[in-house]
Amino acid sequence: MNDTVERSFGLAEVFGDHMVLQREKPLVFWGHGRPGDAVSLVWPTAEEPISAETQVAPDGCWRLTVAAQAAGGPHQLVFQARERVTLQDVWVGEVWLASGQSNMEWTVAQSDFADEELKLAKEPRLRWLFVERRHESRPSREARCSWRLVNPDTVPRMTAIGFAFARQLCAKLNVAVGIVDASWGGTPVEAWTSAEALARVMDLEQELRNWSQEESDIDAVRRAYAASLATWEKLYLVRDEGNRGEALGWHQSEPVWREYTLNMPTLWQRHGMSFNGAVWFRRDVELPPDWAMPSTLHLGRIDDFDHTYVNGVLVGANPQGTPFSCEIARSYSVPAGVLRPGRNSISVRIFDHVGEGGFLDPARSLFLESATGERIELAGPWQCRVEREVPLVPGSVWQHYPRAPRVLRPQERPAGLFNGMIAPLLPMSLRGFLWYQGEANVAEHATYFERFCALIRDWRSRFAAAAGDGDTLPFYFVQLASFKASPDWAYLREAQAQALELPATGMVVTLDIGNPDNIHPGNKREVGRRLALLALNDTYGVVQGAVRGPVPTLVQAAHGVIRVTYGAQAPLSTSDGQVAVLGFEVAAPDGTRHPASARLEQNQIDIEVPFSDEPRELLYAFRDAPEVNLTNTAGLPAEPFRWPLIV
Repeated sequence: MNDTVERSFGLAEVFGDHMVLQREKPLVFWGHGRPGDAVSLVWPTAEEPISAETQVAPDGCWRLTVAAQAAGGPHQLVFQARERVTLQDVWVGEVWLASGQSNMEWTVAQSDFADEELKLAKEPRLRWLFVERRHESRPSREARCSWRLVNPDTVPRMTAIGFAFARQLCAKLNVAVGIVDASWGGTPVEAWTSAEALARVMDLEQELRNWSQEESDIDAVRRAYAASLATWEKLYLVRDEGNRGEALGWHQSEPVWREYTLNMPTLWQRHGMSFNGAVWFRRDVELPPDWAMPSTLHLGRIDDFDHTYVNGVLVGANPQGTPFSCEIARSYSVPAGVLRPGRNSISVRIFDHVGEGGFLDPARSLFLESATGERIELAGPWQCRVEREVPLVPGSVWQHYPRAPRVLRPQERPAGLFNGMIAPLLPMSLRGFLWYQGEANVAEHATYFERFCALIRDWRSRFAAAAGDGDTLPFYFVQLASFKASPDWAYLREAQAQALELPATGMVVTLDIGNPDNIHPGNKREVGRRLALLALNDTYGVVQGAVRGPVPTLVQAAHGVIRVTYGAQAPLSTSDGQVAVLGFEVAAPDGTRHPASARLEQNQIDIEVPFSDEPRELLYAFRDAPEVNLTNTAGLPAEPFRWPLIV
């Protein structure tokens, strides 16, 4: 018998206290119960008080639909069967599903402006539904998720793009906004698409057979990969050569350090310390005589590895070799007798083997906590001194990173994330979708357009069923930012742009805010703002002016000059104020590309052909990490393109 039948009454996990329901669309509620039981909903604070009933079906599931509601709240909803379930602090407003891979998953704490964003996390009508990572072989009815208030305690873990987007909408629309956060880093578009939709654009049966064959020898694959990963680390990454600082007594309370002072939390490379290696940080704290023991030291996440001391005693460590060390929030118990009334010292040795090093999480993540919950905040000035300075490891090392065989990445299995993280949300009412993904499909750029469109159509048809939205649910997505990787990045961006052929889609260009040496650029606030511009203009019609960067409307070649005409949404400009436009190339008949001089002339650009033959193709920003400066007067970057000149 289906285990759902045996469970007592309840709602699906997508419903809970603090949730936001989509305004102006029919609302569907669902859950489980005993077959044949009556289920009732009483919603006394609705625009017109609601009382509705349904019955649990033989498979143990029930569903109940109520009429569309106006924005507002807070509401209380009471569901009754054999048990009563009451939902408190429910709002009706705007709900958007934010999904994709790591750049959508990237949190406020990981992003630029984290401390500033925390100060903005004071709007009580902002909520988010965090969907836990889960892959399944079949569509699941249950999601592992929970609604959370957006406040300084929770927002550090929220999708940074989703938070910035929600803030903009709430301010402009003056309604509650809920973000459904369902993302997983490093995952391909196929994982997020249903099996039914994938079967139309790929040989899904053969693909799944290949997965099963690879799984039959998974232990041997795992051993081989561990060996290749160890070899890569030995070849490319800095090694910790030993804790010299401890041997020199730097973990002790004395003497006072006088090398540097930095305000923590931060990453030291952002303060002119352009190196990897080992750096020590120390903070003194004063404890009152009645401080309750034992205590816990909270430092948030540290990039990459640490040894942490209190009054010279090692209280915790995540040394080099600790898997996923930079994702571990440090919480170290301080043994009895280590702390004392009066002055105490906390010393943290951080070893950074690649990228940036230091404390990753917001200021409120650093504190000392007593047994009774009393806290001493530790953010602010920390003394620091350098134990070992080594040259920065170039970002190009990641080009040689041995990617795990896909059998060790089950989250990439076709339809697996749709089954585990998207299907359980159905048939939730939404306003639309936000999507940032594509890095995991760069090598398969030739098939991305078909598969991406399959996902868009698939999600629209499923989420629109209850509300009758057809293919009009807005789908706004982010084009890949600059990153030094491979020429295929330009082709993946092109495939993304081609999806604009579908109705009610919009694309945000991010070339200007990428980081050529980091696949995760930090300025997620601007990405969220640009997505919000699209939504506020196209979906809500409440903003005026340019919401997109320049897109060419006409390209003409004659007498050694190519003229590009742009649309009139906003005048052309350059980010550096120059008339010379960067990023244009002209392809010769043999396909070789040649950099070309280009000048801005009002809303046109004239490009000089750098050879005597007839040009074959004009390209703009068609590189993995192009140097570009073309924008409009709203500061939005021009879209990359290639334009054939010989048919």
